[in-house]
Amino acid sequence: MRWRPRGAAATAALALGGVGAASAAAFLPDVRGYALYHGYAGLQASVAATEVPLPTSASRCANCHDARPSAAPRRVVALDRASLTQATPRRGGPASVYDAAAFCTALRDGLDPSSVLLDRTMPRFVLPDDDCQALWRYVSGR
Repeated sequence: MRWRPRGAAATAALALGGVGAASAAAFLPDVRGYALYHGYAGLQASVAATEVPLPTSASRCANCHDARPSAAPRRVVALDRASLTQATPRRGGPASVYDAAAFCTALRDGLDPSSVLLDRTMPRFVLPDDDCQALWRYVSGR
């Protein structure tokens, strides 16, 4: 499947073709975040509480977070600015508000900002800081 950038990724792709490297570099995190979210760049993840690695195709954020409601696992939170940055009670626990640090903690350790453990169906990711920040910028900008 060929990657076809949309939104911020399309803007970045156009910028790369027509401006200097310094200007284009400002768009690259958005392109990286888009690529990670949609599986064009691999994410290393494992099943929660195990060391069993998931295939790259199974660790795409879009697999669950962009799925039709009938196809999505139960209790899947949308990954967009509104659902992440507004106080929202989740899984019967206290309200959560995400920022970049809390988002990265949730991906790596499976804890939301209120220290409520995420469902075990949510993979745990091995994610460098730069990639986590790029992914946060992408999802919080949607």
